[in-house]
Amino acid sequence: MGVLYRPVGTHLDAEYTDMTARGLAAWAGAPSAGERIPADALRKRLGVTSGRLFAPTGALVDLHAALVSLATVDADVDVVPANSLHFTFLALAWDHYASAEEVPNTSQLRPLFAARTRDIPFRLEQLRLVAIPGALLLAGIPDHASAAARAGLAADLMAADWAPHITERYRGYPFPPRIWHTTLARSRRQFATPGMRALFAEHRDSAFDDLALGPPWLVAANYNWTLLTPLD
Repeated sequence: MGVLYRPVGTHLDAEYTDMTARGLAAWAGAPSAGERIPADALRKRLGVTSGRLFAPTGALVDLHAALVSLATVDADVDVVPANSLHFTFLALAWDHYASAEEVPNTSQLRPLFAARTRDIPFRLEQLRLVAIPGALLLAGIPDHASAAARAGLAADLMAADWAPHITERYRGYPFPPRIWHTTLARSRRQFATPGMRALFAEHRDSAFDDLALGPPWLVAANYNWTLLTPLD
């Protein structure tokens, strides 16, 4: 598996625009939300990942409150709770583990992670709402130091004993990921529900505050970070 590095900025704007165009096209081709997706057994299991929790401010407060309100009347909407909102820096292993004690040996991973991340600001700017077929994302542009650190960490990991976990986690996907995002709400059906689509239309042009997150954490967490154990 090769390690990709692309400069931040213009290409991400185009990537997010293209993702939303494809998401809206999928919605247009599926006026209903489609079939219900079977419950995922991994939802309560832990993976190895990195990032930071953050508190919503500004326009995101209103959007998140609207999503939470929607979820109270639509059981097909799965919203990340306000106290679990997070931006992922780099996911490192699939959600296989019932507890942090089951996570594979991180003795080589931890110093590699710390060396690349201890001094970065992990800042995200130009945040915008992105539509994908089954979810609403908040995506942004990272500071240059964070982008370079993620690329460097990716290269380090592929030369380390953690490489098999990366290969499994990213099979079929670019590594490191091209985009920088957090998932705000997921549909429990094949496509976003009508309520999710309406909120996207209402908030797609909102100006969201920049996020200054600070150095990312290394953690064992489930898919929405409602279960979280530090590893560093």
